[in-house]
This record gives sequence, structure tokens and C-alpha cells, in this order.
Amino acid sequence: MGTGAKTAFGTKIYVGGTGTPKTGGTLVEEVNNITLPEQVAEAIKTTSHDSTAGEYIPPGIAESGDVTIEMLYKAATGQELVRGDLNVDATQYYINLAGGSGQKQLDFLAFATNWNWGGADAQSPDAIKVTATLKISGGIALNTQS
Repeated sequence: MGTGAKTAFGTKIYVGGTGTPKTGGTLVEEVNNITLPEQVAEAIKTTSHDSTAGEYIPPGIAESGDVTIEMLYKAATGQELVRGDLNVDATQYYINLAGGSGQKQLDFLAFATNWNWGGADAQSPDAIKVTATLKISGGIALNTQS
């Protein structure tokens, strides 16, 4: 019996885009793995003696996490936009989960914190693999793809 869960094959990440949901961004090419973010809201200890709660989560403290992209490098436009984000402020990104129209889209601002060329030797017959890490700045909007 099937679970009804969504498959990941066909999930795509884009740089840029406008509107809600986002459209018109530049596709990041040759992506073979996207690690989706882990959002965390950590409780902090209260310090007031008149409080009955031992811990609470103040608004606006949640951490939106990182997105890791693994790709086969070909110096394509979208790949170079991600690499260029190592030197700039947060950029608009969105991820269309597999399935197309009616499926979910993660919409966020992020900046690149890592570009790792370490996936293959330059003399190897295999493709050069690159891993990029995007640090999300602010929240993540969960939209429905158009």
C-alpha cells in the first residue's frame, strides 16, 4: 500500500524569482541532491522569579537552517550565480518540490557560506562534483506552485 508521500526526483532550486509563488528565477543546473533545511526553535531558560514557566521560545528566535546543494559542475549560469553569492548579501532562492503545479514551494533569502570543489579529482574521468551551502536569512515561506 502506498503512503502518498512525495518523491524527491524532479525537485528543483532557482536563484531569483518574483511574485508569490515565485516564478522566473534562474534554474541551478545539474543538481543531483538538495538537502532541505532543518528549522529549529530552541527554548531558553527564563530568569524571572515571577514566571511559572521554566522555559519558553521567544518570538522571532527560530533558526531557519541551511540548504545544501550537490551538483555536477559545468560552469552554467545558475551554478555561477550560487558561487557568486559567496561575496554578496542574501539573495532570493526558491525550491519547487517535485510534482509541478499544485505542489509546495520553499521561498527564502539566503547567502552562500560554502563552495566545495572537493567532489572529484581534476584528472579523474568522472564529473567534477561541487557542494554549496546556503545559509537562510529570515524565515521560509511555504507556497503552492502555480
